[in-house]
Amino acid sequence: MAWDGIRRKENQVRRVIAMKLSISLKTGLEMKYVEAGPQEAQVLILLHGLTDSSRSWSLSLPELAKDYHVYVLDQRGHGDSVAPDGPYTLSDFADDVISFMDALHIEKASIAGHSMGSFIAQYIAIKYPERVSNLILVGSADKTVGNGTLDWLWENIQQIQDKVDPAFLEEWTSTPTPVDTEFLAQLKEETAAVPISVWKSATHMLMTDDYSARLSKISAPTLIIWGEQDAVFPFEDQVRLQAAIPHAQFKRYPDVGHNIQWEIPQKIGEDIAAFVKA
Repeated sequence: MAWDGIRRKENQVRRVIAMKLSISLKTGLEMKYVEAGPQEAQVLILLHGLTDSSRSWSLSLPELAKDYHVYVLDQRGHGDSVAPDGPYTLSDFADDVISFMDALHIEKASIAGHSMGSFIAQYIAIKYPERVSNLILVGSADKTVGNGTLDWLWENIQQIQDKVDPAFLEEWTSTPTPVDTEFLAQLKEETAAVPISVWKSATHMLMTDDYSARLSKISAPTLIIWGEQDAVFPFEDQVRLQAAIPHAQFKRYPDVGHNIQWEIPQKIGEDIAAFVKA
């Protein structure tokens, strides 16, 4: 992969990421976020996965910011946003996003979510259908209850008292294809800084919150993006997810895993941009 070209683009947005903006939400959260792209363009909101931050989307951001007004959020307890004691439920995460949109007078937006962020995006599309123009689910599934990887994660984080073990962090952020080393080093540092209480609360949320029976209520045009080497959500999850959401489109990529926007960021950016434009 031509990481040099991607890195040059990443350097262009790194200054933006380093100067995150801050906003007080009516949910009580002080949220940090990244903003990029033409002010007058259609709004696209990006949601990251468990223990990630807005940096998780930074390699795709240059492609997406060409034609869209992009907001990349540090969700509650993650990145530079405040980590409240709780609660951490899909409803709370979703209400933060809607509160963010209200605060910036965004009536409607396309919403793309990766992993945990995809389930928050699903919930928003179910609860607030009038606020979602398009829905993009990356590394997703119909549900997380009963997922073996989350069971493994839960067992491991119960043993953590203060800081995440480097060996565990290495396994948690591993990918089947190479990822830009500078990006990954910074992401690992931010992931390690997530409070253990947030690891536990957000993981417990994913193990217990199940809205799969309501996916048929999603009315927004939906794109599902999946890597065939995804070790978290296998193909059978994709079959159920496609069947559950009316008229959902599905794109799959060989040789890439769960963190697909890290592995082939430009292509994922192109896919999302093309879908939103259609």
